[in-house]
Amino acid sequence: MSAAPRREDAIDLPQCVVTSFGYRHGPAPKATVVLDVRGLLHDPNLEPELAELDGHDVRIKHRVLATPGVFALIDHTVLLVQGVLTEAPGAVVDVAVGCAGGRHRSVVLSERIAEALEQYGVVVELEHRDVHRPVLP
Repeated sequence: MSAAPRREDAIDLPQCVVTSFGYRHGPAPKATVVLDVRGLLHDPNLEPELAELDGHDVRIKHRVLATPGVFALIDHTVLLVQGVLTEAPGAVVDVAVGCAGGRHRSVVLSERIAEALEQYGVVVELEHRDVHRPVLP
């Protein structure tokens, strides 16, 4: 049986885990908050010159972040996570962001949510479940 982390060590433990994933590669991970962005954000996979890229590419980021409403979605998700952490100190909030293949929209949005949370002092772990998988037709 392992000892509980000392209080001074607890600051390094994630308060929020943000995971990007693709619905076509399996179900959403279990999470406190699940965002399905398939019908909300521009899909770069529909542009042949962008399909093989992933959400780490600046061209993909630009296309996704140009979608009307995307920054409101990010801001509201951050507020929701902050609210849960305020009401439940010590909790770990899991946020799962899903698009069709898990390579474009979910990656960009997950990274922006994680960056915003970190700016507010939240310790975040970021995972990309399906970004390494092949592009789906």
